Parts: sequence; C-alpha cells; structure tokens
Amino acid sequence: MNTLLEAANPSPGAARTTLVRSSGPQSWRDKPDDALRRDALRLLGQLRENAAAARPVWENFFDAALGDSVGSPHTRRSYQQGAWTFLQWALSGEGGVDLLRPARRDGQRYLGWLRSHRPGQPYRPATLQVRIVAARAVMSALRWAGLGEARDPFGGVRVRADATPSIVSRPPYGDPELAALRTLAESLDPEDRRLWVLTLLCLHAGLRVAEALALTPDQIEGGGRFLRLTGKGSKMRQVPLSQQLITELSMLSAPDGRYFGWSYNDVTYRMKGVMANSGLIWRGFHGLRKACATRLYEATGDFTRVGLFLGHASADTTRRYVAVRADDLSRYVDGWTENTY
Repeated sequence: MNTLLEAANPSPGAARTTLVRSSGPQSWRDKPDDALRRDALRLLGQLRENAAAARPVWENFFDAALGDSVGSPHTRRSYQQGAWTFLQWALSGEGGVDLLRPARRDGQRYLGWLRSHRPGQPYRPATLQVRIVAARAVMSALRWAGLGEARDPFGGVRVRADATPSIVSRPPYGDPELAALRTLAESLDPEDRRLWVLTLLCLHAGLRVAEALALTPDQIEGGGRFLRLTGKGSKMRQVPLSQQLITELSMLSAPDGRYFGWSYNDVTYRMKGVMANSGLIWRGFHGLRKACATRLYEATGDFTRVGLFLGHASADTTRRYVAVRADDLSRYVDGWTENTY
C-alpha cells in the first residue's frame, strides 16, 4: 500500500496518525497546496481512528471546501449533517468505503442503505436527494484538497421525485394554529416575548429565521416602516413592516447591537418547547414563512410579487411555498355553461 493510502486507512497496529488540530475554515483555505493535501490525508486517518474527536476538524475542513457555493446557514447545516451521515456509513464496517478510491457502485450502495436503515420511518425523496448531494460534496471536498483520485461514485445515482408536493408534506401553519399562537403571545414573559417578535418577523415580514436572528436596528429604515435585508446570494431587498411589527420592534432592546442573541439551535429548542406546552404542532420556522407567502398570494394573486417580498430568485420557488386553496378558482368557473365558449 502506498503512503497516501496508509495515511487515510491506518492498519490496526499502525502508529496513530499525526493529529490535525481543530481550526477555523479560513485556516484550511489559507494552507499551501502541499500542506492542504497532507493535512486532509491526516484528517481522514483521524476520522477512522476516532470519528467523534475529529468531527470539529472535519466540519471546518468541509465548510472551507464548500466555499461560497452554499449560501444560507440552514443549507450549510443541512450539508454538514448529510456529509457526516455519509462519513459515518462510509467509515463503518457496513459501508467500508475507500474514500480515496471509492468503488463505482458505492454511491448506489449508500442510497440503498439510506432507504433501508430506518424501518417504519423512511426518508422522504426530498431528504434522500439532499443526503446524496451532501455525500457528493464530501468527494468534491477531497478533490478540492488535492486528492484527485477521490472520484465521484454518485454520478449515476438518481432519486425519484416526491409524488407528494412539499406544500402538502410540509404545510404552512393554518389559521387556527396562528390564532392559537396569537393568544399564547399575550401570556408570554419578557424573554419569550422576544421569541414572539422573532415569530412575527417570519410570519408578517416573511424573513428566513437566519435573517431574523441576525437583525440589527440599523437595518430598519423609512421611519421604522421597512427592513433592509441581504438574503441568499447577497441579494438586497426592502421589506415593508406590519403595524404590529413596527410597534413590537420599537419596544425591543438590542443588546450588543442585535435584537436576538440566540443561535439557530437555541431558538429552535425554545420555540419547540413553547409550542409543545401549548399543544401546538411544530412546523418549523419555515412554516411561518410559508404562511406569510400563502396570505400574500391570497391577497395579490401574484407569485412574482410574493417572491420579491420573500427574496426568491424564481417564482417557481414561491409556488412551492403557497398553499393554494382547493376552491381558488371556483368563483370563476361557477357560472360556466355549455354556451360559455
């Protein structure tokens, strides 16, 4: 076996791999090519010896390799989770993947494992697609580090499209749920009241939760009537605020220059707890954004205008956010007769 493969696949009796210390993504980007390649090989060895201990180093390496190709924090988290799922399988006895020289059918084997390893709770097709994209990004990251033999075994892997529209499988919050949320907000303590303002930013202003968490007072313009945002792809947009949001934000302090000091995991944990204690179903923060999209579409009938409000690059994306009522066109066709045409 050559020295490269020995570094990435140490034998049980071999000396332990020289540790690659945990450091931020930028330190990986700053490495000269030779050092990047050498440390990436050492990292693979660490992952085989003690994956849990090496995980922080891997996540920084993987984030560096992703670069600007993945913009939103939510998508980056999804890639990180999917990459780690693939690595755990690949490095296990069940997967047995040589990450430097993957076999041609390793991608199909991984897809088969994803489909079968959760009996009773299978992944939806959309989740399978995300997992495969993340696994492919692992191989791309290794090639980025100069490990040119890390070919892509996922080239021929295809996941069938989900027959159930995402707006059905992951619907927005309905009117009864939103009414219950408003009632709940009246009894919240000051800290949870801040959580309610975050909820309104997603529900009334259509913000992504990452945009809401990062909000600062200097983004409020026009006498408090608009928000200035930089969304996915560094696209700028100006969002009008509801009167309720104008009032709530005017009363909200901004310690350290930000309205919210929570991480995504922190605020998700808090929100899930509030919802569970009130007997409400947690549909994620994106369910609030979808509820906003649905209400705006019902008011305007225009996917393009709603998409501009939400910061979508395409109206096709907006269509997946809107729960169009089954009777949406009833008033137009109700009076049709055989003589209409």
